[in-house]
Amino acid sequence: MNDICQQEHRYDNQFARLPDSQANAEGRHRCAGCGYDQGYADGLAGVEPNFRPDELDWSPSGRSKA
Repeated sequence: MNDICQQEHRYDNQFARLPDSQANAEGRHRCAGCGYDQGYADGLAGVEPNFRPDELDWSPSGRSKA
């Protein structure tokens, strides 16, 4: 992982509503769709959601890897 995300969710219009600024938050420039899928999978598995940004692909927004 950790390539630029190529999954279909990258084109989901719902992500256009997310704020542009992530300041210096953990997970900066990671794909929001991949983050959602990660949390959803945790829920299906019956485990406490655990945000793991290092496992997520980079955002397809064209920003540099930061």
